[in-house]
Amino acid sequence: MHPDSTLSKGSITDLVLNPAAFFRSTYGQQDAPAWVFLVFGLGYGIDKVDQRLVKYDLQGKLDQIDFLNYWSGFWLISSIDIIGGYIVYLIGGWFYNVRLKWANGSSDFTKSRYLYLYSGIISSSVIILSALIETCIQKRPYEPDADTTVVSLATFVAILTAVYYSVYVSYQGVLAVTDADPKKARIWFFYLPILIYTLSYIAIFGVIISMLIS
Repeated sequence: MHPDSTLSKGSITDLVLNPAAFFRSTYGQQDAPAWVFLVFGLGYGIDKVDQRLVKYDLQGKLDQIDFLNYWSGFWLISSIDIIGGYIVYLIGGWFYNVRLKWANGSSDFTKSRYLYLYSGIISSSVIILSALIETCIQKRPYEPDADTTVVSLATFVAILTAVYYSVYVSYQGVLAVTDADPKKARIWFFYLPILIYTLSYIAIFGVIISMLIS
């Protein structure tokens, strides 16, 4: 199968603006284009590197990983972490299928991983774009003493919005191409993911603030 065949009947614009129509028109193709996996994996890699930089800064060990805080090292390690992103795709797709069964849907690993992958590239795309913008305007990937700028605030809001919107895209995909019970799907693929993301962000911000003021 041609690697671009999955998108032969739909576009990324449809995925963003009308996810239900996108999934209805494209599902049934066995293979996703290679670039979709790359975007998903690279977004994961960038996010993991960002987390490491923040973690080491809070621990006072940022100087020990100086290589990672140069753009060359940042992009190199992020690219290597694409492998980890693929593993996340496999595990995340498996758990997506578990949730599908909890929502009284038929078990289908291929469909579950398809929905998980395409909903995931929403946030991954914004993460990559944000990193590219920061590469052009910042000397280093992580500058803890730098003042908050309009660009950094905008990228933060964009990423946060994309993460929540990816939940909506995933939920629309479940309704469009699975036989899951709509009410249970709303719980497992909309309400609970939003709740988990919200609690996670609150916990992360709480830890960061407590460490900064201690």
